[in-house]
Amino acid sequence: MAGKGPVPNLEKILANLGIITPRAMKSLLIEEYEAKNSPKALETEEGLRKAREACTPLFVGRPGIGKASAAIQAGVEIAKRLGRIPVVLLMGYDETEVARKVPAKGILEAIEEAEQEGVITGEEAEQLRGILVKGEGFLISPGAAEARDLLLSLARKKKIFPVLALRLDLLEVGDLIGYPRVVKYKFVRGETTIFSTPWYIELLIAAKHGLLILDGFTQIVDPVMRRKADAIVRDRVVGFVALPPGVMVVALGNAKPLPSTTMGRLKMWKVRP
Repeated sequence: MAGKGPVPNLEKILANLGIITPRAMKSLLIEEYEAKNSPKALETEEGLRKAREACTPLFVGRPGIGKASAAIQAGVEIAKRLGRIPVVLLMGYDETEVARKVPAKGILEAIEEAEQEGVITGEEAEQLRGILVKGEGFLISPGAAEARDLLLSLARKKKIFPVLALRLDLLEVGDLIGYPRVVKYKFVRGETTIFSTPWYIELLIAAKHGLLILDGFTQIVDPVMRRKADAIVRDRVVGFVALPPGVMVVALGNAKPLPSTTMGRLKMWKVRP
């Protein structure tokens, strides 16, 4: 069964891990993305194969040392290098965490630069500022329908780079794979149940390039969430949809054991201040 397998010796694994600082972690993620997931890296069939088969980086360390912030900052920098607007969405975090983790100044600068260079119109820039910035200037996860529609439209036009951070140990399974809904077919008798993909996952699919951060990856308790999270690492599948090769997956967590079937698809680093 997916996600099962013997648990490797954690102490032995941790003893052999490379140690990295949050700043070095940010640089490493940028390098990894440019080498395996950037538009240039995906120009050939060999590049596409490497992106699909690449192991997911897992950074472990005690809470509060800046793992999530480093990953988000890396995503913002990658977006700038691609000439896209970074759109940072955090699911499962409280407002205090959002304010601390998101580099709002850099995002606002990216919106201004995109407007000046004609990547987005003045109207689109104003709409982005309106739905993404609140209070002291930190980014929030927009929930209004008009925000979703605007972001999905910009994603399809390749104007934004989603940086989606999911706090998996605090989210429900439906927040990851969607919730079921009944659909009735007119051309046949009967009905069926399908899962509606969450709009923020659709955003990654539409943009074709982005960063998916699986925070709390090692702390997941729910067995169903564990299997679904492991499937993202092993198969690059979120629920019922496959991630484009231009989307890089990053896992964060504490030093806790994982099944060998999952460990085989991870590259681990130990993060210290």
